[in-house]
Amino acid sequence: MKTIAVVCEKGGTGKSVIANELYESYVRQGVPASLYSLDGQYKDASSSKKVEDAEVAIVDTPGVLTDNLSDLVSGADVIVIPVRPTPNDIEPFTRTVSIVTKNTNAPLVIVVNGTNRFRMCASFMAWLEKKPWAKNVVKVPQSEAIVQAQGMRKSVVNVDRHGAAAEAVRTMCRKVSVLAGLPFEKKQLKKIDTK
Repeated sequence: MKTIAVVCEKGGTGKSVIANELYESYVRQGVPASLYSLDGQYKDASSSKKVEDAEVAIVDTPGVLTDNLSDLVSGADVIVIPVRPTPNDIEPFTRTVSIVTKNTNAPLVIVVNGTNRFRMCASFMAWLEKKPWAKNVVKVPQSEAIVQAQGMRKSVVNVDRHGAAAEAVRTMCRKVSVLAGLPFEKKQLKKIDTK
């Protein structure tokens, strides 16, 4: 079984949303997947979903550094670290990256949630691009579709299939799956009416 751990010391970075999107991606493909919600903050939105003989386990970790974080990351095949592009997120984000890289050689996927056209985001991205461990970065734009999907308890891919946020989520799921050696959803092209 492959394990994907979604970790960040800071709350509010989108860990639960990312874990749910990964889980839903595997469900859509018919890949047996289990979601382990260790966060506890959003029990109603992302409770654990376990299946027999799962091929992949997605672990949504708490928004605090816990003693067992090193155990969680050392056993993972891919680590997903979400971050928001703000100055307040840099310190907890870099602490998380430091702990993760000390405890595993698993590939990292950095998900920058809430990207936009403003200077603060551009400065954050310029800072991030200089980091040697930031090889796999996915930018998820600020999007009302993500908020709507959360409210409906659905994947943004099901709510706004052709939107920028859905495309970013598909890109993230593809990147994580390729690094973990798991199947991924192929992009569905629009049908062209030839009549």
